[in-house]
Amino acid sequence: FLTGYSDTDYKTKAFSLGGVDYITKPFKREEVIARVKTHLEIGTYRKFLEDEVQKRTLELEIINRQLQVEMIKARQAEENLIQAQKMETVGTLAGGLAHDFNNILGGITGPLSIVKFKLKNQGEIDKQVLEGYIDTIEQSSARAVNMVKHLLTLSRKHELTLVPVDLNLTVRHVMKIAESSFDKSVELDPQ
Repeated sequence: FLTGYSDTDYKTKAFSLGGVDYITKPFKREEVIARVKTHLEIGTYRKFLEDEVQKRTLELEIINRQLQVEMIKARQAEENLIQAQKMETVGTLAGGLAHDFNNILGGITGPLSIVKFKLKNQGEIDKQVLEGYIDTIEQSSARAVNMVKHLLTLSRKHELTLVPVDLNLTVRHVMKIAESSFDKSVELDPQ
């Protein structure tokens, strides 16, 4: 702005109204040219800085989008890893269940095979021995039913009810199965 006033209040008011510089009368041509040149340079620098800010903002937006894509990929990779770990756990569980169920079936098929063999080769079987085999079959069948119940309970996500197990009884059952299954030359000692 150009003013004939040199009072500070007028200058302050002019700046508050949007003035960026001032020249007081009487002014000199060289001073006006120098001030105009300075303001043109300031305008050029301002435009340069605004362009740089816009350019950097665009670069940051591109980097931000790339980062978001990478975060999505990382999340998907994490989900894939978790799924793979779940599948590995399910495989391990299935293998363990198959092993346990195979042991239970051995407690059923083993005594049945022995009874069938004795009946075929000897024509008869001692009633007490037969009842022992039947008991083993019943107990193994009960274990199978119990295992299936536990699996169904787990699949329904119900709360499990834990019950005490008589380990001595379990060992006796295993011994009966083993005695029936192993060759008579194998001696078993549960102690």
